[in-house]
Amino acid sequence: MTEGDFGEQGFRLKPMPGGKVVAVPAFGPSEQLNAVIEARFGRKRLFGKEDAIALGAAEAALREIGLPWRAVARVAVGNILTCGDPRALAAVEMKHLAVLLVTPAGDPVAVIDSGCDAAVREALRRAGIALIGDDAADLRRELSGLSRRKPFIAASA
Repeated sequence: MTEGDFGEQGFRLKPMPGGKVVAVPAFGPSEQLNAVIEARFGRKRLFGKEDAIALGAAEAALREIGLPWRAVARVAVGNILTCGDPRALAAVEMKHLAVLLVTPAGDPVAVIDSGCDAAVREALRRAGIALIGDDAADLRRELSGLSRRKPFIAASA
């Protein structure tokens, strides 16, 4: 499918500033509403069992240590990173993180995920976001260490 082509799924590719191309509905708002009215929708899980366990462990560790941070599950990398290089951002932006820890102001502090690929790990490192495995014992130790780092103390207050 090329720019402007209409695919079988009812989308077309639209060029955006910076060379990015996104899929947008190939029909207008009234047609979109009609399609939704005529379709059957159901719910699906936001995350799997392993991610649910990691989220619970993160929330428990934050409470135990007394950190005011929040744990958020299934966050797309593109929601927390910026990059001036569209190719580099495209390489990671659609991938998801199991659990993201944020300050009360919403600033990303750390990611708890043992399944990140090398590109995501490097992007997080370059953005100054810690990556923590999902082992419960290591989690408490890592969070305690992170909480003592100056930028996070200021951002959490």
